[in-house]
Amino acid sequence: MIRAWLFKIEEPEEEHNIVLDKCRYDPEVREYFLKYALGKF
Repeated sequence: MIRAWLFKIEEPEEEHNIVLDKCRYDPEVREYFLKYALGKF
């Protein structure tokens, strides 16, 4: 879901893995990006 959102906002693909890695290892970061991906911000 986060990856799809990154494509939607036209984030450069080389940045996707950085964001996804941060989401894998930090639950607070994952929650932050999921809120954006779900349109809760």
